Amino acid sequence: TSYNGTTDFDVFVSKFSSSGASLSASTFIGGTSNDSGYGLLLASVTTTYVFGETSSSGFPSTSGVADNTHNGGEDGFNTEIDSTLTSIVASTFLGGAGNDSIYAGVRRTNTNASGLFVAGETASGGVPATVGAYDTVVSATDGFVARADNNSIPVVTSTAVSQTTGMVITASTSVSDADNETTSLAIEYSLDRSTWNAATL
Repeated sequence: TSYNGTTDFDVFVSKFSSSGASLSASTFIGGTSNDSGYGLLLASVTTTYVFGETSSSGFPSTSGVADNTHNGGEDGFNTEIDSTLTSIVASTFLGGAGNDSIYAGVRRTNTNASGLFVAGETASGGVPATVGAYDTVVSATDGFVARADNNSIPVVTSTAVSQTTGMVITASTSVSDADNETTSLAIEYSLDRSTWNAATL
């Protein structure tokens, strides 16, 4: 419930009543440096994921995740928080010594490729690529997609969308099933900010 910086940014997550008339819960997430939240996934009644980037070595992380140590520069983060916004269930960094961000995520449970998918960009080459992935080499600033099995936090599969020059990537999610579960992740990337390529998971 306390702001963690001095003049730097903290992530915040707020929950409102269904009518939007009252604030039900609100919390800060962060450390003593800049922290930014870019995406939010309401995966179920009890499961909420927050995605973004952090420059804080003291950003909250948990044991048993892919990476619980800040790697330098800006790291992407993937944090699961309980529905009351009172405790962090799991939290991991994703990145290397340069700048890395996670922009959006989607949880899929009704296909052969089930799990938690996140999308973002990296300029560090520190995002772990896995054997057999579409592209395992980072060139300049690349977009990436990473997957965790069983809707958990640890990353088991990731790939770069590799280019030889800088890249801009955006990601968004959509809801399309009867249970209001987010089931698709749309990714757009561009080398020049004018011509865009798209893909959907």
